[in-house]
Amino acid sequence: MADIFKNRTPIFVVGAARSGTTLMHRMLNAHPDIALMDEAAFFEGILKLRPVLPDLRGPGAVDRFFELLPKIQHVQHWSGMDDVLAEVRSRLASEPHPSYERFYFLLMDVLARQNGASRCGDKTPENVRYLDELRAMFPRCQIIHMIRDPRGNVASRLKLEWASDDIVSNAVKWKLDTRAGRRFARSLPNAAESYLEVRYEELVGAPEATLQRVCGFLGEAYRPEMLSFYRSKAVLFKNEPWKDTTFAPVTTDYIETWRSSLSRSQISLIEQIVAPEMLELGYSRSPSRPADLLAAIPQLARELATWTRHKRRERQRRRDQPEVGFFVGNSLTAKMLQQFRGRGHT
Repeated sequence: MADIFKNRTPIFVVGAARSGTTLMHRMLNAHPDIALMDEAAFFEGILKLRPVLPDLRGPGAVDRFFELLPKIQHVQHWSGMDDVLAEVRSRLASEPHPSYERFYFLLMDVLARQNGASRCGDKTPENVRYLDELRAMFPRCQIIHMIRDPRGNVASRLKLEWASDDIVSNAVKWKLDTRAGRRFARSLPNAAESYLEVRYEELVGAPEATLQRVCGFLGEAYRPEMLSFYRSKAVLFKNEPWKDTTFAPVTTDYIETWRSSLSRSQISLIEQIVAPEMLELGYSRSPSRPADLLAAIPQLARELATWTRHKRRERQRRRDQPEVGFFVGNSLTAKMLQQFRGRGHT
């Protein structure tokens, strides 16, 4: 099994949420030789079952795993996956050593094969935090890291029903996710073969040229139908209205909507939080005035109060509608990561 993982070249689309990962995913899936899972959420979703069901090798463990799987919040957004999951379940049950890692591989592999594609993979934005783990499992994997202007990213996040309404936590998340991806790239011996950064602004501003570059990186021939992705209604997600823009042709309309949707004090605060990354990435800061800097101080207090209210509502929601393993939290604990790294990814 390790040899199968070693010889596979899955594609992973990652990045801070609302950076164009869904758009890239839809474009790639319009390629006849590529079929990627939409948010398998392996690390921050599937592995929540491990404290409840540590080992899939015991009698009835695989059946129990598939009973618990629909209780994971991320899984409830999967669409059109019944046939895929049925085959994955059958194949996993026949494995001599079934495991969570094997399930993840089969989920991607079966989806691709059932769609007649030779390349599999996953678009889970949060995987940008687990690139070392992905590369350990799939040494030949290829990473596409989507990056968006942090002001546009934060403005877009504020529209999400599940995100906090404050700009501070959203700007910090963009900062941490962007740093994680770029730090991983610097650790690679030959990053050009394994890691590609794509700016959201480039993708919507020059989609054909950008997709040609992406296909060149993947070693796949560019296909014009990738630009007609929006004509397909066969999607792998449901009840996610924030993805509705991917049912329309590419547009540059959303690049600078942050200028009108954010206040000057909010823009100033975001730029102060992510100043080093903006400089490194070449995003120009807005002309600053002393009044904007002063206004950022009370703005910070308001944003932190908004974040506190959001966390309070989130805790109440989890008490009212718990999911399996919700007590693990939004990210894996250090102990779980240690367990994952120690299992040999087999």
